[in-house]
Amino acid sequence: MYKMNFDYYLSLLNNEPQELQSLANEKARNLFGQTITYSRNFFVPITRQCRNRCGYCSFVSDDVNSWITPDSFQSLLEKAKSVKCSEILLTLGEKPEEKYEIQK
Repeated sequence: MYKMNFDYYLSLLNNEPQELQSLANEKARNLFGQTITYSRNFFVPITRQCRNRCGYCSFVSDDVNSWITPDSFQSLLEKAKSVKCSEILLTLGEKPEEKYEIQK
């Protein structure tokens, strides 16, 4: 692989933005090809409880019933499998155990 040096990076500053974009696209295609990949994933919130109250977050909930039940979890796994998802994304708030009584 071609190793770029500091002088090369400085020389890029002499280009117009459109030229820089074209150079970047060409480098990306040469390094990675044109194939775009992804994996189907399935969003599974374990709980929406969180110790924080971030102003931008719409995920958090104080609802003690926000914990997923084993039956609901199994149902979501079956649904994910039925739509050929290859991975699941397990989510929860940050360290809910620091703010809430959690049954283990």
